[in-house]
Amino acid sequence: METELYKSRSHSACIKAAYILFSTHLTTVFKRTWFPVLVYSMVLAALIILYMPNKAWTDAGLSTPFERLLIMGGVDVLALASSVWIATVLASLFNGLPKRSNLLHSLLLNVFLAGIILLAAIVLREGDVLAMKALFSMKMSAETAGVASWGILILLATIIGAALLPLAFSLMKYWIEPDMKLSVVFGKAYRRGLRHWGFLFITLFVMALIFGLILFVLSIPFGIIAMAQVCNQIGILQGDLSGVPSGFSVLLYGTALITFFLSIYLVIWSIFVLYYAYGSIEATERERGQI
Repeated sequence: METELYKSRSHSACIKAAYILFSTHLTTVFKRTWFPVLVYSMVLAALIILYMPNKAWTDAGLSTPFERLLIMGGVDVLALASSVWIATVLASLFNGLPKRSNLLHSLLLNVFLAGIILLAAIVLREGDVLAMKALFSMKMSAETAGVASWGILILLATIIGAALLPLAFSLMKYWIEPDMKLSVVFGKAYRRGLRHWGFLFITLFVMALIFGLILFVLSIPFGIIAMAQVCNQIGILQGDLSGVPSGFSVLLYGTALITFFLSIYLVIWSIFVLYYAYGSIEATERERGQI
């Protein structure tokens, strides 16, 4: 894809340029990505259904935690592989290099992101536990301690988010520049992203608003059907008969599949926004170096 990437832009110009690039090359993007996106959607749909309550697990003899974790772990691996596949194809669209040249960076990028998400979740969980212990040791009431704990959790999440924000630049640089080493993610590229923290924040904030609004609309059908599934399973566990038709599981999976398929292309658009934000920061830094 031919793009005028390295040009200083405002946050709104980055979002507009991403939309123009995505819509102009939609046919190319779809032809290159539809199959890995379909596979990824199938895996994600299966994964979310596996995590939903379902008495069929017990009926099938898969009621033990180990058996469920084994199956879910296998599906998680498939999800990671599918994500790497999509990332490899997108990187090739961005830098014009063969997919084999982008495979390693795409793999390490996905593993790194998974590790960061897991680490952040652990920090938040442990921070919440420590906060609750400290608050109860101060002989606060359960209600007051609960409110204070939520405040501490939000503050901790804000600090983590602020620290990770420059990764939006450094990870993009590592991903699409094959000569970059993984060390740049928290090295020179991270410091460069940190200098443009405000620009990244505004760009991602506006992008997140657009993303969230569209995703909310896309998720309404699946949300309704998923809620019906959960309520039905709760009723079954309480001894009631199933109140949904026999093919409801197929409908649930199909709706999840379509929702994820469309949502992944929404994610791809957001990656285009980060792509132009990266180009804008690079152009600004080059102009600064020439002064």
